[in-house]
Amino acid sequence: MNANQELLQKLRRQRLRMGEDDLPAPVVPEPSSHTPTRMVQERHQGDLQSKLNRQRQRMGEASQPEKEKPEKHQAQTQPVEAHVKVKQRAMSFLGGHATSGPSGVKPGRINLCSWEDKCRAPGKPTYTKRLKEVVDADLMPTGLQSGANLATINEERRIRQGQTAVRSKDAEACHASAETEHVEASPEHGDAPLDAMYPEEEGPLGKENYVQSAEAESGQAKDDTEDVTAKSRKVREAECFFMWDSDDDTCSLQEDPISERQSARNKEAEEPLEFSMLDYLAELPEGVAEKLHNCLKTHEELVRRLCQRNDLLRAHIRNLRREASEVRSAPFTPSNFIARSPRSPQSQAALQSSRAAAESRQKRQPVETKIEVTTATPDRARFRDEQHEANLRARLQRTIRASRERVQAMQRRVQREEIQVKHRFEAALHTRDGLEKSIKAALKEQGVARVRIGELEEAMNIEAMKYRAKEKERDQLLEKQNAMRNEIKAGPPEQSIETSAKGATHPGSAMRSGGALDGLWRKAKLHKCSEDVQDAQFCPALDASKSPNDHNRYRLIELNNGIQALLVSNLDQKKQKAACSCCVQVGSFSDPSLCQGLAHYCEHMIFLGSKKYPGEAEFEEFLSENAGESNAYTECEYTCFYFHVNCKALHKALDMFSQIFHQPLFTPDASSRELQAIESEFQKKRRSDSVRAETLFASFASPGHPWRLFGWGNLQSLDKEPKEQGVELHSELQRFFAEQYKACRMRLCIFGIEDLDALESAVFKSFGAVSPSPSSQLDFSHHGLPLEEQELPKLVRARPIRDGHTLWMSWQLPPQMQHYQSKPESYLSSLIGDEGHGSILSYLKDEGWASELTAGAGGDNFSHSSNSMIFTVEIDLTDKGVSNWTQVARTVFQYLEMLRQYPRGGLPAYLHEERKQIAQMSFQFMQEKDPSDLVIDLSERMLPIYHHEPQHLLTAPWMYTEFREDLVRSLLDDMTPRKCFFMLMSSSYGRAGVADDTSGSEATEESEKRSDVGPSVLDNLFDQSEPQVESRFGTEFWVSTIEETLLEEWESAQLPALHVPSPNKFIATDFTISQEVAPVDELSSDLPPSTVAGFPVMSGRLLPTPCLLKNETEGPKLWHLPCGLRFSQPRSLLSLGITSPHCVFDSSNVRKEVLLELLSACLQDSLNETFYTASKAKLHCSFNDTSYGLSLRAGGFSQKLLQLVETMIQGLWLKSFAQDRFHSQWEELCRTYRNAWLKPQVHCAQLRKLLLLPTVSKPSQREAELSTCTFSELYDFLGEFYQKVDCKLLISGNTSKDEASRWVETSLANQLVMEKVDVPDWDVVQLDPRTAAVWLQPAIDNTQSNSAIEIYFQLPGRDSWAWNKDMARRRVLLSLLEDMMYEPLYDELRTKQQLGYSVGCCLRDTFGVQGFSIYVLSALQRPPALLRSIERFLQDFARQLREWPAEKFTSHIVGMGGRLLEPKRTMAEFHDACWSEISFGHPTFDRTERATALLGTVQSSELVDLFEKYIAPGGSGRACIVTAVVPAVTGEDSGALCSALGDGLGLAGLQVTSVSNETSFRSSHKLFCRRT
Repeated sequence: MNANQELLQKLRRQRLRMGEDDLPAPVVPEPSSHTPTRMVQERHQGDLQSKLNRQRQRMGEASQPEKEKPEKHQAQTQPVEAHVKVKQRAMSFLGGHATSGPSGVKPGRINLCSWEDKCRAPGKPTYTKRLKEVVDADLMPTGLQSGANLATINEERRIRQGQTAVRSKDAEACHASAETEHVEASPEHGDAPLDAMYPEEEGPLGKENYVQSAEAESGQAKDDTEDVTAKSRKVREAECFFMWDSDDDTCSLQEDPISERQSARNKEAEEPLEFSMLDYLAELPEGVAEKLHNCLKTHEELVRRLCQRNDLLRAHIRNLRREASEVRSAPFTPSNFIARSPRSPQSQAALQSSRAAAESRQKRQPVETKIEVTTATPDRARFRDEQHEANLRARLQRTIRASRERVQAMQRRVQREEIQVKHRFEAALHTRDGLEKSIKAALKEQGVARVRIGELEEAMNIEAMKYRAKEKERDQLLEKQNAMRNEIKAGPPEQSIETSAKGATHPGSAMRSGGALDGLWRKAKLHKCSEDVQDAQFCPALDASKSPNDHNRYRLIELNNGIQALLVSNLDQKKQKAACSCCVQVGSFSDPSLCQGLAHYCEHMIFLGSKKYPGEAEFEEFLSENAGESNAYTECEYTCFYFHVNCKALHKALDMFSQIFHQPLFTPDASSRELQAIESEFQKKRRSDSVRAETLFASFASPGHPWRLFGWGNLQSLDKEPKEQGVELHSELQRFFAEQYKACRMRLCIFGIEDLDALESAVFKSFGAVSPSPSSQLDFSHHGLPLEEQELPKLVRARPIRDGHTLWMSWQLPPQMQHYQSKPESYLSSLIGDEGHGSILSYLKDEGWASELTAGAGGDNFSHSSNSMIFTVEIDLTDKGVSNWTQVARTVFQYLEMLRQYPRGGLPAYLHEERKQIAQMSFQFMQEKDPSDLVIDLSERMLPIYHHEPQHLLTAPWMYTEFREDLVRSLLDDMTPRKCFFMLMSSSYGRAGVADDTSGSEATEESEKRSDVGPSVLDNLFDQSEPQVESRFGTEFWVSTIEETLLEEWESAQLPALHVPSPNKFIATDFTISQEVAPVDELSSDLPPSTVAGFPVMSGRLLPTPCLLKNETEGPKLWHLPCGLRFSQPRSLLSLGITSPHCVFDSSNVRKEVLLELLSACLQDSLNETFYTASKAKLHCSFNDTSYGLSLRAGGFSQKLLQLVETMIQGLWLKSFAQDRFHSQWEELCRTYRNAWLKPQVHCAQLRKLLLLPTVSKPSQREAELSTCTFSELYDFLGEFYQKVDCKLLISGNTSKDEASRWVETSLANQLVMEKVDVPDWDVVQLDPRTAAVWLQPAIDNTQSNSAIEIYFQLPGRDSWAWNKDMARRRVLLSLLEDMMYEPLYDELRTKQQLGYSVGCCLRDTFGVQGFSIYVLSALQRPPALLRSIERFLQDFARQLREWPAEKFTSHIVGMGGRLLEPKRTMAEFHDACWSEISFGHPTFDRTERATALLGTVQSSELVDLFEKYIAPGGSGRACIVTAVVPAVTGEDSGALCSALGDGLGLAGLQVTSVSNETSFRSSHKLFCRRT
C-alpha cells in the first residue's frame, strides 16, 4: 500500500472521529491458504528435499522416505499462521473494520517508543554478543573460521524465485525439518539484494557439500536454529504491525514472548510518546505528510535489513563451525578429501565425465587382466597411493591456510559491518528523536494557533465596533471644527475662540504645530492596542507604497499609553542583526535657562541603569555579549536613542531598553561622574571649526529665542552656574525627565527577522510598561525667525583653528518641512550648488577664487526646525579668494538675480522633472539599508515636527509632486544681500592657538613668507581691532557693517557667464537586468566543525568567486562578478588599480609621494564638471592615490557607466588643465598637510606608524617637498608614471562578461601601455620582547586641553600572502579579545573613572604584523596617570578573563560569529569585499568563512594564554610602543613625562627606552622578513 492509500485511510478515520460522514471503505479480500507467502514457502521446501535426495544418490546412499512430522510441522507453521492472523487484523483495520481487532486498540495511534524498542530488539542477542558466541575460540579451531557458504544461500534464493509449483504435505514436512539446518529470509520482507550485501565467494566448502554437512549437524545446532528462526519471525510480525500499534503493546502481540519481556523490562520507563498522527497529518502542508511517511518506511526497511543481515552472518559462521568439526573428527582418506574438496560446476562435470570413461574402459577389459596388472605391481601401486596421499595432504594444508586467511578477512569484515550497523542504528534513533520533537512542537503550535485565531476573531469584532465609534466621534469633531471656523470668520472675541478650541479637543488626540488636531494618525486607521489585544492592522497605504526592491513588511501601531511604533519585519533567517530606535520629541530647545545643556546631560544619564536593571553598564554588557552596541544624540527639538543586537537577543534587549524610559535610576553618584563625560565631550568638540561657527552664529539670535541656548553643555553651564543660582542639578534632572519624557512624544521603530505579530507582542510587553501621559507635543514655531531683520545684513569675521578660509552666506527663511512633497528648497540647492559648466563654482574655480561650494539647508535639526529654515551657501576660498571675497559674494547674488529675472511661470521646470525622474528610479531600485540606519531614519520621520503623513513614511525622501514655482519664488525673494548673514572664517586673521611644528622639520621659505603675511594683506576691508570672544567656545571674532555702496554693487551686478544647467545626458533610461549569474562555490571541505553550543551554522558561501576573464602578461587582469540579478539592480561597479614601477621601486622618495597625491587631486578637479553632472544621475566616480599608484572607482546605473569611465581614462593625461586650477589644488594640499595632526588622537596614531614603517613620512616633510613642486614638474612626473603600468580591474553588477571584455579591449588597452609589475612588500620594524619604547610630543594646537595616549602591543611573526591557518587563528583570537575587552574598558576608564570621552581598543594589522592597541583621549588627566590606569585595568582584566563564566565566553563567540556571517546587503558590499582581496594581490575569497569556522573552535584557554603572554603586565612576550601627545604647558618638561611613563611601565619589568626621533629608533631595530 502506497503513502496516498494510507493517508486516505487515516483521513477516513479522522472524519469518523470528528463526527463527519465516513468515506467508502475499500474492499479487501480475505487471505486464503494459498497466499503468495505460503506458495513460495512450499515451493522452497520441495526444492530442498529434491536436492537432498540427489546428493544422497551420488554418495551411494538410498533416498530416505518422506515422513510426516506432525508435532514438528505444527511447531514450524504456527508462526506463519500467527503472521496471517496479524496481517488479517491489519488488513481489516485498513478496510475500516477496526472493531474486529483486539479490544483496546485505538485506530490511528502510533507508539514511537515501541518502534525504538523493536529496533533495539530486546529479548534477542545483540549482534556483538551473538557473533562472540559463534566465533569463540573454544567452539571452533582457529584457522577454520571461514566465510559462510553464501553460494548455497544464493542458490536457494534463485530456486525460490524461479519455481512456482505447489509442494505436497510430505515435501512441506521435509522442508520443515530442513529449516533447522539453515536460515532463510522471510518472504514478507521481499527479495533482498543479498548478492549486493554479501558477494558470492569461492571457498573450501562446496555447494553440494553444504547440504551434506548441514544434515550431519548435531541436534543442539538444530534447536538453536529453530529458536533463532522463531524469534526472527516474531520480530518480523512486530515489524509488520508496529505502524498500527495500540495504546497497550501486549494487546497487539499477545502471543509474542519477546514483547512480554520487553514490557516487563520497560515497566518503570517513561511513558511512551503517543499522539494522533491523523491530527498532525491533517494540519500539515501538501506533500509534507507523504515525506514523513516515507521517512518512517525508510527506518522500517533499515531495521528489516539489519535483522536479515544478522541472520545471514549467524548462518555463515554456523556452517564454518559444522565443517570445521567434521574435518577435525572424520578420519583422513582420499575419498573423504575428494568428497569435501570444493569444485566449480565445470570441474564437477569434468570429474564425472572422467569417471564415466574409466568405467567404460573397465567394462571392455577382462577382469583377469585387471587383477593381473594389480597383483603384478603391488609396490608401484602402493607408491602411487602414497604419493597421491601426500599430494592430497599438501593440498589440504594449502586449503586450511587459505581458510584461515579467509576467516580472518571475514572477521575484519564482520567488525566493519558491526560498526556500520551501530552507526546506522544511532542515526535512526537520532532521527526518531528529531521527529518526536518536531511533532510535539507542531501539535503545540496547532493548539496555540487555534486558540489565538478564536481570540483574534473576537478582538477584530470588538475593534471594528470601537473604530466605527471613533469614526463617528471624529465626524462630530470635524463638524464642531467647521462651526468654529465659521465663528472665527464672523469675528468672535479671541478668548471665546480659545475656550471653544479647548472644548473641541479630543482627550486622546495629539496637537500639531499651530494647534491643529493630530488627525493624520487616525486617517491611517491605526490600531490602538488594548490590554487584551496585541494585534494591529496594516496601515492601508504603507506596504502598498514601498519600493519593489523592499522585502520588508511594515506595520504602524499605537500603544494605549500613546507611544507610536513602526514595526519592520524581514523573514530572511540568514540575517543576524536586529535594531531599534526611539526618538523623543524633546531636545536642547527645551533646556532650562539656568541649566543649559540639560537635555544632552539627560541623554547621557538615561543609559546608566533602571529600576529593573540597576547596573550602570548592564545594558551595554548585554549588548556587547550579543554583538551589539547602543548610542544616542541630542538635536534641537528631539533626542534619538538607538541600539542594534543579535536577532536572538532582541526581546531581552527591548525590555532593557524600554525600562530606561520607564524608570531610570539617575543615581547621585552616577550624576556627578557623568558631568565629567559632558565636559570631556565639550573639550573635544570645542576644537571643531564647524561647531564653533554654528555656536557663534546662534549667539546673534534674538533674546529669548531657543537658538541662544547652549545645547552642548559643560561643567560651567551644568554645575557652576546652577549652583550660583541655588539650583540643584540632580533634582532638576529628575524634574526634566518627568515633564518632558512623555509616552505621547515617543516614536519607536523596530527591525527584526520575526513576523509582525511577534514583534508587536514584544513591543507591547516592553514599551507597554511606560507610563501614559496626557497628549501634548512641543511646538517652537511661535518663536519665529531667530535673527532680527533690522540687524541684517551682518558680517562676522572669525579666527579658525585649522588652516583655511571659508565664507558662509546664510538666509533665515520660513520653515519648509510641511512642503516635503514638492521640496522647493531642494530645487534651489540643486541650482546654486551645481558644479557643472556655467555654475557658480565653475566660474569661481576659473578665476582661482574657490575650491569647493555647497548650498542648501542641511539635514540637521538646527537648519530645519519648526521655527525656521537656514539656507546656507558655504564656499572654501583660496588665498586669492579671500582677497576677493566681495567678488565671490557678488557672483552668488548675481546668480540669484538671474533666477529672479525669469518671468512668472518661466523657471526651468525640466530641472524639477529630472530630479523627479532620478528619485523615481532610485526608489524603484532601492538598495537595502543597514538596520540601524533604517530604524533611525524612520523614527525621525514619524516625529510630528516633520509633518509626514503615515502613508508617506516610506516614500517621503523620494517624493516630488508638481513643480511649485510659487514656493520657489517666495524663497528667492527673501534671499537678497540685505537679508544675508555673512561669516568669514579665515586663518589670515590668525589661527586660534596653533603652535609651530616642533617635530624637527625646517619651515620652507614660502611657509615663512605665508606666516608673516598679515590679515590686512589678504582682506583689505578688515579693521585690525581687538576681537570679541564667544563665551562658550572662546571663538575670537569681529563684527562689521557692510557699506551701502557694496550692497548696491551686489544688487546690480551682471555676469553673462552664469546659466542654469543643461539637460542631464547621464540619466539612465534602460533598466534591463542581466540574467547572468556568478556560480556560487561550495564551502571548503576542510572547514573545522564548531565546538561552541549555539554557534551559527554556515549555510553557504557569503561571496561568489569572481571570474578571471583576462590574465595576460602585457595587458590588464580583468575580474568579473555578475550579481545584478541577485540584488535586482540595474547597477554596476568598477574598480581599477593602476600600479607604476616609477613609484613601486622608489617608495621611500617623499617627493614622488607628494607628486602622486597632487596628480590625484588635479585629475579629480579636471573632470569635476563631468563627475558632478553624472553624480546627479546616480553615477559616482573618483580618483585616489595608493601606495604604488592610482585607483579609479565608478558605480551607478549600468547603462552609461562604462561610457563615463571611458571619459575618465581619456582624461588621465591632463591635456587641458589650467595653471590657475593647478595652483588651487596645490594650495589645498598644503593646507591638508598643515591640518593633518591638529587632532591629538590622530597625531598619536601617526607617531606609532612613523616608528613601525620606514617608508612613512611626516606631514611637515611632505609640505616641504610640495612647496617647491611646479606645474611643469607635475607633467614630467605624469609622463614617467604612465610609461608602463600594471592594471587590475574588477567589474561587478549588471555588466555582462562579453560587454566587460569588449570594453577593456577597445577602451582601456588602447590608452595605456601595460606590463606586469611585482609589487614589493613593505618593511616593518620588529620589536624585541620585554621592551617598551616611549615617544612624547606636544600638541600642534597649544590651547586645547586634551591629552592622547596609545599603547601598541606587537605580536611575533608575520603573516604570509597565502592563507595561513595559524596566523588566521591568532587574528581571530585578537578580534575576540577586542570584542570582549571593549565594554569593560569603556565602563572602567570612561564611565567610572571618567578619564576621557574617547576610550577604546582595537586589533592592528600592519602589513601582516599583528598587534593590539588601547587608546584614551582625556581632558582631565595627563599621560602618566592615564598609563597607570590602563595598566591596572589590564591586571584586573587578566583576572576577570580567567574567572569568566563559560556561558559569557560562549555568548561573545556566538555573537561575533553572527556578526561575521551577516549577509551582504548591497552590491557595493559585495564589490568592496572582492576588490579588497584582488587589490591585496593574493585573493582568498572565502576568508570570512574560514575565519568564522576557526572562531567556532576557539577555547577560552587559548585567549587567556595569548592575553597573559603578549598583553597583560608581566607577560613573557610583551613588546610595546607608547605614544603620547600632550598640550604645550609652560614649566612641564617632556623628559620628566617620559620618566613618569617609563616608571609606569617599569612596574611590569620592561626595559623602557625614550624615543627622540623616528630615524634612530628604526635603525636600532631589526625588520621583519618580507612576505613571499
